[in-house]
Order: sequence, then structure tokens, then C-alpha cells
Amino acid sequence: MIVGIKGSGIAATTCAHILNEAGLRVASEAAHRPPVPSILLSDAALALVRSVFDRPDLFADSPRIKRRVVAWGGGAPVMVPHGAALASEDEVQAVLAGGKPAPRDGAVDFTIHAAPPMPCGEMHVFGDRRAVAAKVALRDPACNEEGRVEAVASGWLFLVPAGAGQGWLLGVGGSLDDLLAQSRLIAPVVDAVGAASTPFLAAPRLHMPCAGRTGSPAARRRWASTRSAGMERRSRCARLSLPQRW
Repeated sequence: MIVGIKGSGIAATTCAHILNEAGLRVASEAAHRPPVPSILLSDAALALVRSVFDRPDLFADSPRIKRRVVAWGGGAPVMVPHGAALASEDEVQAVLAGGKPAPRDGAVDFTIHAAPPMPCGEMHVFGDRRAVAAKVALRDPACNEEGRVEAVASGWLFLVPAGAGQGWLLGVGGSLDDLLAQSRLIAPVVDAVGAASTPFLAAPRLHMPCAGRTGSPAARRRWASTRSAGMERRSRCARLSLPQRW
């Protein structure tokens, strides 16, 4: 059996690795997009990736988040222990990519779609929540080891470190300036907000169906989507589809 994989991200890389380990032939078809600058791998997600790739040392030297500080509903901030590793998508891909699958140059028996467009069906979007992201300078050195989440009257703010006294700030529900003007937890620890990204969709999405057959009755091919097994939230800032998405 030859399995085709459409996509170039972490899902495609992981699928190729698992299939190769199972002894199946894999043919790839790249689907390029700008990489996200920051991915937050919770300890649970990190343990899963290490197990899948049989690499217990993966990201052992990456910057760590040790706690989360949360302010919700106007109450006092609460600090809770939190374990996660930080890396850019490029860094994750460089570590995970081993032998590259052969380029797809012929027919395959089954196709896994790890990037749009899908061969059929449609993406269902639940809401119209938009987010913006920007690089910021961190005033407080303690922020290099913590993530901050704050609810304000018109939305939410999320802050994670990005190394060397910098961080990524994600705002949902308004402009960063408007959200920071309402902030008591995050505004005091950030400085020099950089140019904000173009607003992007941050609402949950689900592609249906997640599997099927395409082609004529005489030459139908089976397909499945890695983007449909569950609700997808994607943030170009740091998936801040961080695989863990706060």
C-alpha cells in the first residue's frame, strides 16, 4: 500500500513517521504556509511526541514555562504550577523531520490531508472570534518562565515568553491597545508593543466529513483529514495552536 500525505506541517511529519515505522510506503505532496513563530508544548503533549518518535530527549534544552498566572472576572490573579516547553514551528520541524517521504509522482491507495484544501465537504466555523498578535518586550524577568492569561471587559489577553526578554502577546476581542488599556495583570509587565498582525480567525472549526472516497466509481481513492478529528483552534501567533491552546 502507498499512502499519500498532503501537507508540510507537524501533523504531516508525524503521520509520515508513524506510517514508515509500520512498514508502509509514504508519498508526500508539500503544502507550504508561513510557520507559526511559537508553539507551547505542554508536558503531556511533549511526552506524547517523545513517545511517538522514541526520542526521550526531545526539547530537553528548550525554554520552559513553570507556572501560569490567571486573572478572571475582575478577581485577584491566581498562580498555578504549569509545565511546558517553548519552540518555534521551524525548530519543531527540524527536530522531528527524519528521512523525508518520497515525492508524490503517481497513484496512491489512500491520502491523508494535513493541509487544505480538502477533497470534499466543508469547514464549519463556530463563531466569528478574531485575534491579533504582536511581539512585546517583557519588563519583569519572572515573565520569562510563566504564561499569563487575563480576561478584560471586551475580551482576553494571552502572554507567553519568546526568549531574551521578549514575549508574544495575543489579544482576542479587540485591538491590543484597547485590551491593554483595560488590563491589570499583563499591561504592567509588557513594553514596546510591536506591530500587530492582521486579525485572524480564532473561533473553533470542524471540517466535515473527516474521511471518504473521491474519484470515479472505477478509480475511487480513500482519504482522511488530520484537521477533522476534533475542534481546531489555530492562532498564527503561537497556536499561542500552541498544541496546547490555553
